[in-house]
Amino acid sequence: MKNSPLVSIVVVTYNSEKFVLETLESIKSQTYPRLELIITDDCSEDNTVNICEEWVKKNEGRFENSRIVTSPVNTGIGRNANRGLYYVTGEWYKGIAGDDALIETCIEEYIKAINLHPEYRFFHSLCDRYKDVFSPENKLPSFSNFPNKIFKTNCENEQSKQYVNFLLSSSIISCTCMINSETIKNMNGFEDRIRKSEDWPTWIKVSGQGYKFYFIDKALVKYRENSTSVYTGSLKGHIFHDFYKTEKEIYNLYIKDRAKPSIRAYWNYYLWIRDMFTNLNMNKNTPFNRLLFRLLNKPATIWRHYLQIYG
Repeated sequence: MKNSPLVSIVVVTYNSEKFVLETLESIKSQTYPRLELIITDDCSEDNTVNICEEWVKKNEGRFENSRIVTSPVNTGIGRNANRGLYYVTGEWYKGIAGDDALIETCIEEYIKAINLHPEYRFFHSLCDRYKDVFSPENKLPSFSNFPNKIFKTNCENEQSKQYVNFLLSSSIISCTCMINSETIKNMNGFEDRIRKSEDWPTWIKVSGQGYKFYFIDKALVKYRENSTSVYTGSLKGHIFHDFYKTEKEIYNLYIKDRAKPSIRAYWNYYLWIRDMFTNLNMNKNTPFNRLLFRLLNKPATIWRHYLQIYG
């Protein structure tokens, strides 16, 4: 490859003993040669760190550098990611959770896109989605709204629309992103004030400073949905995800002061519905609760779609 910069792959783990070997093996199998491996663990209570230490000892020759970073206390996703970022020496940063995996040509495809579009500092792609196990029979339908249309155009004049969309939803899948290391370090790393979400607030910050994400129209990552996931594990027989409480935190800390009145009004309605159902103990998945929620939530869905297109 004409330009082959060092790529730092940062594996973010917490109680990942069931899946982390699949993650590490997918990194080892990359067709791209120049890799740095950093594993950053957020005080796992299982055997994650020991598994990683044994694997790294056996496979450290595959990487130009390798390191395991640990914490004596659990600090949340953002601070865990930033601990890994601190040790990054590669030109490009590729983050991956300890239960997801990279497709074999993942890094090679990113570098091809980077060489063709050197003006960009942030890249993202599609992903393949699985339930619990990475097998054909467990493959799930592709995400219908992630990424949405605005993030698939690769038109220069769409940057402002990307920013508006980040003020409305996370819009892209974090595990599909590849980031210029110097750029994100100069922005003081990932946002870490919210324990359960570092990616969305960071994309708001990044987009707010004028950066645009370049889209690669290929599935380069395997995304696992399981009962312990922060988002997918929060449904558990409810109508809507308990993750909305994290959305409320993100709105109050990162969106409210940046958004114009129409976006703030949308969020107030969206959160009011979920607060009401939660306070009335109506988030249980019953036919009546589902029907009432759909009726009340339909205007929010239409409203968000309009704002995504027209701002």
